[in-house]
Amino acid sequence: FQVLSPNPLTYFHYIPAQEAVRFCRAHNDALAKLVADHPHRLAGLAALPVQCPESAAEELQRAVRELGLLGGGIGTEWGTPLDSPELDVVWATATSLDVPIFMHPAPRGIDGPVGDPRLRRFELDVV
Repeated sequence: FQVLSPNPLTYFHYIPAQEAVRFCRAHNDALAKLVADHPHRLAGLAALPVQCPESAAEELQRAVRELGLLGGGIGTEWGTPLDSPELDVVWATATSLDVPIFMHPAPRGIDGPVGDPRLRRFELDVV
């Protein structure tokens, strides 16, 4: 059994929020179809547009309740610290749904600078 998650190269946490929302919805719809075609072998984690926390929370709800995905998958670098109150709506939504948020440490793009040193507090820094 395998759980599929968004590819770090497609987190797109730096594109405009509305484009990210459209991409994440399309990604999650396609992932849900793939998982539905192989339910005894696959499950999935949703891509979330974290540059807009309200939209990320809404997409997490849709992905779990409507699409049957198991939780969300995000990167760690988009300019907002993971413990920012701005993200409380995302964490609260995951908690209320009782689902995980998988965090993949990723610098800004495939050849971006070294990650935010503050992530070391969470052991999520990229060296």
